[in-house]
Amino acid sequence: MPTLGGPAQPLHWAVTAGMVGFGVLLWARRRLRGPEAALQRVAPEAALHAGRVLFIVCGAVGVLVALIIGARLHSGEPLSALSITLPLLGLAWLATLGIQAWYHREPRAESAPTGDRPSRRPVSWDASAAPKPSPSTPPDRHVNA
Repeated sequence: MPTLGGPAQPLHWAVTAGMVGFGVLLWARRRLRGPEAALQRVAPEAALHAGRVLFIVCGAVGVLVALIIGARLHSGEPLSALSITLPLLGLAWLATLGIQAWYHREPRAESAPTGDRPSRRPVSWDASAAPKPSPSTPPDRHVNA
């Protein structure tokens, strides 16, 4: 993790170069492949499995971070707040994704729109939004006989 080293350490620069390189590869893949297809529906069992896997990854990363921080404290090396905060934020983010996958529910099926109301937009009572009469039909006028 680059936050556990300093800028003068080669591991910091290697990890930073790896992250930037990975970003460039993702950008190139997106440019060369074009737009992706629509996402498929996720089965509840698959979402539950993904949630379990994320919790296992969170546990493994948490143990590794705790071991690294513990070893640094045991050796008497100083720790910065950033060295503790960033891994904890990363773990919180992974745990949030795991919770979302764990509680995944199928979206409700969209009901077919009715003929008189094709959109789900609320009715506007604003006078400026009222339909204007078309110029081909004459306005309603009272005729005196």
